[in-house]
Amino acid sequence: LEFRRVLFRSHFEKPKKKRKPGSIFILTIRGTGMKAMMMFAPFKLDKFTLDVEKNYNDDFLPKHQEIVRRLNEKDGNGIAILHGEWGTGKTFYLKQLCKTIKKKIIYIPPAMVSYIVDPFFIQMLGRHKNSVLVIEDADNVLRKRDDRSDAQDVSSILNIADGMLSDVLRLQIVATFNTNIENIDEAFLRKGRLIAEHKFEKLHKKKAQALSDELGFETKIKEEMTLADIRS
Repeated sequence: LEFRRVLFRSHFEKPKKKRKPGSIFILTIRGTGMKAMMMFAPFKLDKFTLDVEKNYNDDFLPKHQEIVRRLNEKDGNGIAILHGEWGTGKTFYLKQLCKTIKKKIIYIPPAMVSYIVDPFFIQMLGRHKNSVLVIEDADNVLRKRDDRSDAQDVSSILNIADGMLSDVLRLQIVATFNTNIENIDEAFLRKGRLIAEHKFEKLHKKKAQALSDELGFETKIKEEMTLADIRS
């Protein structure tokens, strides 16, 4: 009951601030007990600029352009799925994407994704229509429903991305994960629902060397490298 009151109160809290360039709204709980309130609190992102063409393999630039185009569409829907092993640049890209998209960016921490199934949470999302919902490290909430006990998370996200709720909320979703794409529920990959799907790979040797040189490192690249290793 108390949890529902938290959501209920937050639903009727009128958003006080509009998104400014470089800002993001993060799902947060403030206060305790009966004074607790769930809200999307604005946070300022650190200054960050990433050249997509130079920091990723050539096959990603067209997908990046399509992702930006689709996410900037008014009243759009669907989900963009970004995956790959650790260090290949998914979080770097999310930071750049959040500064590029003109819509409000809503970020749900992995530990709070299960709140999506609560009807009062859906009402709260109704105060932030036509936004982009970012779910980082979404391995558990996108996993095949026959492999998990909390399959309601999957159904709820599908409904927001391309179901009845999508017609009301007009939210688009960007989800990242590290697991193999084969472990993801096939419903997320359905044509019409999927904005884009991309597996981030290690940078090819030639491209890794060019990036390393531009960053001022005196490193001789002998093999493919992750973005994290090049920049470290």
